[in-house]
Amino acid sequence: MTNKEKYIDFYNQHPDICIYSSPWWLDATAGEKNWDVILVEDKNLNIIASFPYANSRGRFGAKGISLPTLTQKLGPYIVYDPNKISEMKRIGYEHEVYTKIIEQLPKFNIFSINFDQKYKNWLPFYWAGFRQTTRYSYRILNIKEHAVVFNGYAKSKKQKIQKAKNLCLKYDLDFNKFYDYFEETIKERGEKVSYSRELFVNLCKAVYEHDQGRIFYCEDETGNIHAVNLTVWDNEAAYYLVAMRKSDYKTSGGTEFLVDETIKYVSQFVDIFDFEGSMIKGVEESFRYYGANQTEYYSVYKENSKIRPLFRDIKNLLKK
Repeated sequence: MTNKEKYIDFYNQHPDICIYSSPWWLDATAGEKNWDVILVEDKNLNIIASFPYANSRGRFGAKGISLPTLTQKLGPYIVYDPNKISEMKRIGYEHEVYTKIIEQLPKFNIFSINFDQKYKNWLPFYWAGFRQTTRYSYRILNIKEHAVVFNGYAKSKKQKIQKAKNLCLKYDLDFNKFYDYFEETIKERGEKVSYSRELFVNLCKAVYEHDQGRIFYCEDETGNIHAVNLTVWDNEAAYYLVAMRKSDYKTSGGTEFLVDETIKYVSQFVDIFDFEGSMIKGVEESFRYYGANQTEYYSVYKENSKIRPLFRDIKNLLKK
């Protein structure tokens, strides 16, 4: 069996693996041939850890190990219960696993992977010359207690939700219509969508096929869409993956109303709502005003020292 075939079996045996590390998600976002996985086995050939990643090509053919489009995190998944072993043994075990993962990494020019927030230890990567940047997400915990969740919102959020009570909550907007809405809104800002319609539609199809996500949107009485989002979930959390509203409805409260209704809906499946965070000041503030908890996760990266001189030499040649 190939590593990917083994990983599919392994994934099916471990329902707590994050949705972003699922084989079907990687097929949809990276492409079936553009991702692979490193496996660590014990002496009995039982898989004790996995490390899926996407292969990418950068400028001048640079080989990358990276996150696929619309994928917040990948990194390691380790089989153990940290609550049943001492801190000393846990860290030592992680060191052994990470070392074996690093030894199996294919050759690359650029490595850039966000680890799940559960994994705070990355020392073996540091020892191997990798670096790390701390990033932040915002998570609302215990979302099944909606009255408590709502009470945690900032006053401005509550007021906007009340203002939007005349809007109609709807589900399952056509995938292409979602992309059209998203593309039109991005164009208003003078920007372009960073991923293709085909990728987005294929991902939506996969999400719906596995019953691990849904599109939410709200309309006014004349059928104008005020806000829309695609939220996905696994067994641990729901993730606010893609969301958009047009500038015409900036003050209608549609976005806040839809977030609140989305949280109510996904609470039947999970206990955590993850906004996926943002390092952009205005976006961070908006997520924080939902009373969410700041949660750190690590972005681990490494750049081959030979790649920068190569870019510099090529640029100098092009100037001549």
